[in-house]
Amino acid sequence: MNTQYKKGVLLLSFGVVPTVFVLLIIRGFFRRNQEQYRKFAAAGTWREAIA
Repeated sequence: MNTQYKKGVLLLSFGVVPTVFVLLIIRGFFRRNQEQYRKFAAAGTWREAIA
């Protein structure tokens, strides 16, 4: 019973941690994209947006 419980906890953590990680990566990616779009809109040229 004890080993089954440990396996369950491990499986749960292995399922939850990557999901949270992926969500954070996706959120950061979209946030960065939004900032870049704002820079593109504000800056006249492409080089200004990158700098």
